[in-house]
Amino acid sequence: RGSNNQKVRNNGHNKVRAYGTGTSWLKNEAAMLLQRLVRDNILIEKTSKADNMYQTVTTVLRVNRQMEMAIKSGRRKVSLDMVAKTNVGTSGKANAKAPLKTKKVPLQTMDDWPCDQSQMSQMDKQMERYHEEVEAELKTLRSDIIQQAKDQGSTVKQYHIFNNGLIASIAELRPASIADLYSLNGWSKNKVLKYGKQVIEVVARVLQKHGVAPRSNEGGAGGGGANGGAKPSAKRKGGATPSGSGNWQQQKRKQSRTIPASIGSYRYGGR
Repeated sequence: RGSNNQKVRNNGHNKVRAYGTGTSWLKNEAAMLLQRLVRDNILIEKTSKADNMYQTVTTVLRVNRQMEMAIKSGRRKVSLDMVAKTNVGTSGKANAKAPLKTKKVPLQTMDDWPCDQSQMSQMDKQMERYHEEVEAELKTLRSDIIQQAKDQGSTVKQYHIFNNGLIASIAELRPASIADLYSLNGWSKNKVLKYGKQVIEVVARVLQKHGVAPRSNEGGAGGGGANGGAKPSAKRKGGATPSGSGNWQQQKRKQSRTIPASIGSYRYGGR
């Protein structure tokens, strides 16, 4: 709806192409629209547990790829019944005799694609195949890591590596380097360093196979965090650049995380 609060700016949601397209909608109307899209299976709720000491549970809305293709191709249309506003008289009170009317408001939030119908369909198919395969490959990688740990006498759970919600986020991010992975919410720096190389190898292989470009190559807000995908740099207290001394190695480092503002992924609470 075009909110300009601090949370929206920090997460980069104000840089998304669809930002502000719902300015004319009331808050309750926007809530009705989201409920309708979830009910019609156009938006899918994905619940995941964060990989931290609190095991925070987060619910994210993602676009149903098949429904997205149907809407973009014109095979499916979405409309929402809205109550027409009543006229207000000179006394400032609404006309009680004015009948309630409903009108169908077409959903017009899909970005215009600069290509013809056949090109759009091909791009959708490529992206759909990429998402299915990269998520399957990452789950296989996770199973292999668990099995290797088991063979060595260790017990490793799925959420110790990356859960299904994080796999979906990696697929949406389409990272080109380990540095891009630092923008993921819910994956610690240590685990990025431990598993990041294998993840990038899987993603790069599937991207090349299906002719899909990494998101960081497209530019814009989805390129992997506030620093454009660059690995966050640590600094001394007071802003001095680290010199590589032994004392510096012992100091605690702070790392800021940003949520990739990818199209088709919305977090409850953002507007």
